[in-house]
Formats: sequence, structure tokens, C-alpha cells
Amino acid sequence: MTSWRRRATVILAGLLLVAGCTRPEDARRADESLPPAPTEATTTAPSPPPDDTEPTEPTTGTTAPVDTTSSTAPTTAPTSSSAPATTAAPPSTTQPPDSPDDLVFTFDSIGPWRFGDRDVDVVPGLAAILGAPIDDVLTDYPVADEGSFLDETGEQSYVSPYGRTVCFAVALCVQFGAGAPETLIFTGWRLADEAPPELATDDGVVIGATWADHADVLTFDPFDSCFQLGYADAGGIDVVLLSATEPFVAPNDAGDFVPGDTDPEQVTVIELRAGRHPTFVFADC
Repeated sequence: MTSWRRRATVILAGLLLVAGCTRPEDARRADESLPPAPTEATTTAPSPPPDDTEPTEPTTGTTAPVDTTSSTAPTTAPTSSSAPATTAAPPSTTQPPDSPDDLVFTFDSIGPWRFGDRDVDVVPGLAAILGAPIDDVLTDYPVADEGSFLDETGEQSYVSPYGRTVCFAVALCVQFGAGAPETLIFTGWRLADEAPPELATDDGVVIGATWADHADVLTFDPFDSCFQLGYADAGGIDVVLLSATEPFVAPNDAGDFVPGDTDPEQVTVIELRAGRHPTFVFADC
């Protein structure tokens, strides 16, 4: 009886030993049935939840650095050296003319006085050089006539309802015009016969010179002439010529007008003018 119990005890202990131990093959099969172990946490870790805060700017890479100088307000007031420059024009260094020799006549000016300047500036300035005017006439042109204005007789036309003509002893007349006598502006000048040679254009043309003297600056078409009166141009200035001999154009045997045989040495400058002047409506030449 005792021998049976001992054998039963040995058998029971062996079973328990078998149950508590695992063979290597069984362990290997168990390992293969499990899911693969995770790799590095940096490659499989889930993305963090979104954050409400703004991401910081990267300090490296290809992103351009933020320029903080343009948006940063200055901390100090600008110094006097950075103050904007004034807009006042510098004082003129041009000396006003003090003799007739200093007056250059151009297509839009006499010396420093240009078309558009006020009569209250031009007339006293010229008088200081040429002497007081010998004639000063204010004329109104009340009749509108297709862009111009006629005087009361209908014989003279001008560009403005009011005109002022001021003449000096040196055979110079200056013309002013506007819509009212209080706002007259410089519109033209005219040098007539007997003007002294000191009064010259910017090309050197003077009263009394010949066509031959200034053939290089005078533009002349004989068909713009009127018998012995010719009309040329010198840099925008109208030049009136007078032929002492042959007319500039004359009819031939067939009755057609053709250029005459005019000698430039016998053609004289008798008038220079520029700008706008009163004109006679019914003038022939």
C-alpha cells in the first residue's frame, strides 16, 4: 500500500514538472504567432494633436529670415538733418537787362519777358531800358467771330475781347490781350522799319539787313509773297521783306504767276514780329 502511494506521488510530481516547463520549439511557435515588435518610436509614433499656438519660425533651412527693420517703428524722433528739404526756388542769378543790346528777340519772348507774362511786369521792365512808351492804347473787341473777336468797326480782328498795344520810340510795339483789362498778358511783339540794329533776334536778324545777309536762317517761299513784299520765317519769327527791284512773283506771258528774278542783295528786312497781333480783316497783302 505504501509502495503504491509512493509511485503515485512520483507520477504526479512528473506531471507537474511537465506542465510548468515549455519546450524551445513551443516557445518559438508562440513568438511567431505574436504581432511584430514596434520599431523606433520616431517612425511609428502618432502625430501630436493640433496646437492652437502659431509655429515658431525655423532658424535653419531655405526660409528667408524675417526683416524686422522695416516694420519696427523708430524709437527716436528724426533729427534736423533728416528733415525734408524746402520747396522754395533758389534766387535767380540772371541779371535783368540794362541796355537795348541785352534784349534778345525770340519767337516767344523779349529778353526775360515771355508770352503769358502780365503787362504790369513787361511794360515797366521795357520802359526802364527803352524809355517811357510813346503810345499806349487799350482796345476792346466786343464782337465774337468764329474763335476771334472784332472791333466795333468790324475791320480789325484779335484773339481776345480786350487788347492793349504799347509802343516805344525805338519802333518796338508790344501787344497784350485777355478777357478783361485787369488780366492782360503778353501775346506778341513787333519791330518796324527804323528800329536800331541793337534790337536783334536770336539768329542775329535786324531791321535793315538784306536777304543775302541771312540767307542761311531765312525760310522763304516766293509764292507766299505779295508782289514786292515777301514773307519769310526765321526760327518762328515772321520776317517781312521788301524787294527794291523785281517782284517776288510775276505773271508770265500765259498769265501764270512765276517766281521773279529777285536779287537777294536788293531785298531788305523791313519788319520782324512774333506772337499774336490785331490784324486787318480786309487787307490785301
